[in-house]
Amino acid sequence: ELHPPHKNQVGLIADRKGESARSPSKLLESCLRMRPDRIILGEIRGIEAYDFLEAVNTGHPGAITTIHADSPELAFDRLALMVMRSGVQMSHGEIINYAKKTIDLVIQVGRRNGKRGVLEINLPSQN
Repeated sequence: ELHPPHKNQVGLIADRKGESARSPSKLLESCLRMRPDRIILGEIRGIEAYDFLEAVNTGHPGAITTIHADSPELAFDRLALMVMRSGVQMSHGEIINYAKKTIDLVIQVGRRNGKRGVLEINLPSQN
């Protein structure tokens, strides 16, 4: 959990068990009612992927999340698969296109020569 040094912040902790009232999707929905300047979602791992893209695309720039993938391009593939699991009626390609229009920056982090750091910075809208 992050603890930013800002006075006006609210931390919401998700419960990933079943249909919890504190699922990542439900918390994203609640978060939008708070009119946030920033949305930080610890990690996208499931059907909340679509909710995150929608939140970012509704006047909430500067949102941050993480996703596990071997490259920025594969991150979009993985994101699309998660969105498809949510039941959204969009093709894999349509989701990737939408995500690339919505996401401003992808930073690939990993190990090189035994040291962890930034491996690649990708600007999806320029690809």
